[in-house]
Amino acid sequence: MRKVFILLSVLCLAALVQADVLNVKEIQILQGTGARSQYDNPDLTWSGGSVAYIVTNEGDFAIFEKSDINAQFSLFSDDTLDGPAKARFDLADTWKVDLYALEADTTPVVTITGNMNGGGGFGGKYWEERSWEGQLNGEAWVNVISVDVDPDWLATVLAPGDTLIWDTDGIAGLDSDITLDDGTDISNYLGSYLSQNGLTVTLFSDQSQVVPEPATMLLLGLGALSLLRKRS
Repeated sequence: MRKVFILLSVLCLAALVQADVLNVKEIQILQGTGARSQYDNPDLTWSGGSVAYIVTNEGDFAIFEKSDINAQFSLFSDDTLDGPAKARFDLADTWKVDLYALEADTTPVVTITGNMNGGGGFGGKYWEERSWEGQLNGEAWVNVISVDVDPDWLATVLAPGDTLIWDTDGIAGLDSDITLDDGTDISNYLGSYLSQNGLTVTLFSDQSQVVPEPATMLLLGLGALSLLRKRS
């Protein structure tokens, strides 16, 4: 009888451990829109933002009415030569993304911070180039240092007891899409540019194969919102 009790205790403990593991949700895509990108040689600054989204490894989708994307870069090299405008940047310190449940909120419900990653073929730099007239694209590999989540907010969007982390290896691909103001364009990185609210930043786990475009994310968000309304 004692052996049976010990066996049942071990099985219960194993079930609890497994349940804890299953309750860990990993963020695999984060996209923030409507941010500001301002370049004044040699400084590049990202700030602000509007609607943002996250998607987990289990398909959970969360929508945020406001975001604040913060990063400071400094020009490492202007690599334009005879082609389109192209440059590499060093990250001045850490980058941070604050996500707010409602537009009027002053306290974020999710804060993600990180720094640059030396791997992935980018050599610890943020690479940015002109893709077509008035449009810039950038790429980098970054480390995710921390994910701070408001537990009260988390309980409203995931199942009770769930926790939210970044993908387990802590590495993210960073992709930026920048629309310059008033149809302006650049031919090199010797001067300056401004995008008041045309910066979209996407972070995706290195296991992700496809990064949805902003319009696709919006459609997914509307679908998720309708499902949440049906549940309530």
